[in-house]
Amino acid sequence: MTKGVRILLYSIVGLFFLQLSVDRLFPVPGQPFGLFTGLFALRGSDVEAGMLWQLGTYMFLHSDSMMFHVIGNSLGIYFLGPETERMMGTRKFLLMYFMAGFLGGLFHVLTMPASTSCVGASGGLAGIVLAFTALAPERRVSFILLPMFVFPIWKFVAFYALIETALWLSPAGAFIAHGVHFMGALTGLLFVVLIYKPWWCRDSKFYPAFLKKDFTRRVKPAGLSDTQLDEILDKISSEGMGALSKKERDLLQRSSKKK
Repeated sequence: MTKGVRILLYSIVGLFFLQLSVDRLFPVPGQPFGLFTGLFALRGSDVEAGMLWQLGTYMFLHSDSMMFHVIGNSLGIYFLGPETERMMGTRKFLLMYFMAGFLGGLFHVLTMPASTSCVGASGGLAGIVLAFTALAPERRVSFILLPMFVFPIWKFVAFYALIETALWLSPAGAFIAHGVHFMGALTGLLFVVLIYKPWWCRDSKFYPAFLKKDFTRRVKPAGLSDTQLDEILDKISSEGMGALSKKERDLLQRSSKKK
């Protein structure tokens, strides 16, 4: 488990148990939540009243009535986070995660009724999923319970996006913060597209001309030709960081230290 993912998971799980403990010790009369959730969950009315910290704290809280909420988000970060972090670097990975969560929360405040509460790491997780997909769209994945079905991750994300949109537009999705998922995912995608310029968008005619700088110049280590670098970047995009040899990893690591 990588450093950034370890920080996130320890924080999420630790604060979830703190949330459970404090809420049970200090319930709020007439409300379905306790003191901790009341202070740190995200509500538009509270943000308008000046409790701006909720835009950052809500992503570490989870529903105490659905354990799958915290388990599902934690598993998603555990499985996709490490490889995403290796491709992005710890600092940029954490920056992207918190930006996705913050902007997802802000979108929720601006689009949902002021009294609607929101908790969960889903915005940050959505950012990780789209960042990973943008960096390695052809990386093949499968479900734990259905290992016989293997497909490129971009197909899974596209299929899930259709389901998410359908639920968002239907009454059945009224109790799920789909707007947070949407903005978190969009943040992760734009973060990668604007900063890392993945191969699938660098040559696109729709990509802004002022951003079309040579990506290879930013990561090229001494002694590595453009052809060799292109091969390594294509390998990362199609197979992920795990497919690199020790020599290839060392070259990229030396390059990152020179930036």
